[in-house]
Amino acid sequence: MFKLSKTCSLLLAAILLGFLPSISSAQNVLNVVCKGGLIDDSVLHSLYRLSDDIQLGKMTLKLPNECMETFEIELNDKKRVVENPYVAALKMVSGKITISDFADRIKDPDGDLGAYTAVNRVSVDDPMVTYLRIGCGRNRKCVSAVLNSIDGFHPEKSPRFCDFAQHVDVSVIEYFKSSSFLPLPVYCMSRSALGGNRSIPAKDDWFMAFEKLGE
Repeated sequence: MFKLSKTCSLLLAAILLGFLPSISSAQNVLNVVCKGGLIDDSVLHSLYRLSDDIQLGKMTLKLPNECMETFEIELNDKKRVVENPYVAALKMVSGKITISDFADRIKDPDGDLGAYTAVNRVSVDDPMVTYLRIGCGRNRKCVSAVLNSIDGFHPEKSPRFCDFAQHVDVSVIEYFKSSSFLPLPVYCMSRSALGGNRSIPAKDDWFMAFEKLGE
């Protein structure tokens, strides 16, 4: 379950307006995404399965009427309209928006993340992993292309995405040394839900853990 911090986790789950019971059907999941509800592990797993089914051609996306595609947040004492990233992700996997559009819709509203600490990056990047898993499914090229399309993303400073950078920032190394709380089963520096298989490239290890989300 997301525990949002730092300007509403920065993107998201400001859409978590209400609290609904566990979700089973695709339609109920879409109602949560479009009309407001708690995005917990049950909903995320259902969204991952829905994404996979759409990608495999088993389902087509049909959003409910009056779907909340944007919402308003207050950031640095200013009100700002941002995209609903879950809707953007479902549109992405359905081929209704481009990679550049998707990247623009899920990027952090603060813009350049270069000044963020590794701890603050986790609050931004944990949700980002879920958007990518829904929007790109198991398409590795899509994930890389989206991340490369986000200006000011600085993967070298992210404890979740540093495998996408040539060099890891020292702040990430220190984060892994000091943090015992790793809420998502995807880690950098050859560590992942698979236990860190050092016989394969770190990014491949990352992707295998990424693809296991929802299983």
